[in-house]
Amino acid sequence: MKKIITAMLVMAMGVAAATFTSCTKDVDEIAADIDTGISSGDHGNSRNGVLKLTCTSNNPYTVTITNTSTNDSRDYVLQGKETRSFTVACDVNYDIYYSQNSGYLLYPTTGTKHQYVSCGSTYSISFPN
Repeated sequence: MKKIITAMLVMAMGVAAATFTSCTKDVDEIAADIDTGISSGDHGNSRNGVLKLTCTSNNPYTVTITNTSTNDSRDYVLQGKETRSFTVACDVNYDIYYSQNSGYLLYPTTGTKHQYVSCGSTYSISFPN
């Protein structure tokens, strides 16, 4: 029962946030951001850090950001040539896994990058180079 009430409260906060801002996130994405501490958007301050990811390919990629301390992860799709910033907890190591969604002949391009994020800092990561 407590989980249902918590889920309903998180969804209500997500609906309110989506209603009163120009954010294009859906309720499920907002709830997942709250659970993992990873959120899309450049909101860095001294209590968190920012991962700025750039897809250098013309093709879309699915990116998984994993907090290695808690093993929480979040999936995002970056379109070709897109750059997006993610606010994350600081003083944590992150694994960034990327996988090409389309535009390949036999196998998609995949890879993993590792980044330590310190408080108040922004880290730019490009892929698939």
